[in-house]
Amino acid sequence: MKDWFQSVPKYVLGPIAVILCIVYFTIQDPPKTVCDTQFEIFRKENAKYLFEQKKKSIVMPPGIKADIESCRAGNSPGACYVWMEGLKKMFHATRNLPPECGARLGELGSLNQWFDQSVFLFSQISWNDTPMVRSGLYNWLESSDVAMYCRLKNEYIRLRGKHAWTAIEAKNLKDLMSFKKIDEKSLDQKSVWERTVLSYNCTYSL
Repeated sequence: MKDWFQSVPKYVLGPIAVILCIVYFTIQDPPKTVCDTQFEIFRKENAKYLFEQKKKSIVMPPGIKADIESCRAGNSPGACYVWMEGLKKMFHATRNLPPECGARLGELGSLNQWFDQSVFLFSQISWNDTPMVRSGLYNWLESSDVAMYCRLKNEYIRLRGKHAWTAIEAKNLKDLMSFKKIDEKSLDQKSVWERTVLSYNCTYSL
């Protein structure tokens, strides 16, 4: 190797050295992509609400986890207000994530989990079997709440794809079928579907 370097003209060694340095630093510190940059911004903007916070030996759960639990336990406009407001903030942040970054959402910790849990929570709190529901309303959900559901659906599909949405719909419907007995009357899958916000046509809301 020493003999080879000695045989190479000095005016060639300079460019070779520069190229080798570029290759080395590129491997050690790869250039950031658009997704890398947007993910960094996203983490900073949503550090407390969507991600765990570690302080010494104490782990603080993300704020959205407590909001989802409160909403599920209370199942009312008041109990779910903070969660709905949190979703607005989440959508405000995710709208800057390009669709091509969707395949990498797993790098953003539990973001996919919060998307999935939020969809299921909407299906749960909208579930009912009353004349009001059958007329096109969903439990206590108002038009603004249904619009929020549609924003969730739209963002879910934009980042994760239509196939992922179809899969989460099917899973939620399957889970809801366990609650289908009302007044000792079993409802078929179509009836359960029609009694939840999952059946709402978001085309009119987006």
